[in-house]
Amino acid sequence: MFNFGAGIGVRPFKRLEFKLRVLYGDEFYFRAPDITSLAIDRTKSLKADIAIYFDIVTAKYASTGLGGGARVIKGGYVDATGGVGYNTKTGYGYFGTFYMRHRFGHVMFEESFTYENIIKDSDLFKQTHMAAYGKFGMILLF
Repeated sequence: MFNFGAGIGVRPFKRLEFKLRVLYGDEFYFRAPDITSLAIDRTKSLKADIAIYFDIVTAKYASTGLGGGARVIKGGYVDATGGVGYNTKTGYGYFGTFYMRHRFGHVMFEESFTYENIIKDSDLFKQTHMAAYGKFGMILLF
């Protein structure tokens, strides 16, 4: 899964950060075309989230912490795999993350482990996705 995005983070205190991000990338939908099969449909979608991050451990060039927030997925049209396309409605949910950050000058690399729970609704079905995955990101500091 690949997402590309931009966002802004504000640190009112040394260890607390508020983030607002907009992402564009892969989104997956599951459906059962018949009683013996499962199809995975994939589309590109616009997503936005708002989050709070808290650094548990900080050092001069690294930090580790926990975060969480809410996510919204824009509704759109999905070209179904081996079937008829369908429209999706706005999806929403929450996520939690454990992260590690490493700073090199004006660039910070972030590795994280995330759990998310997202509710997706479409013309065909309503589904809840629960997923855990690893992420890697790069943050430019100004």
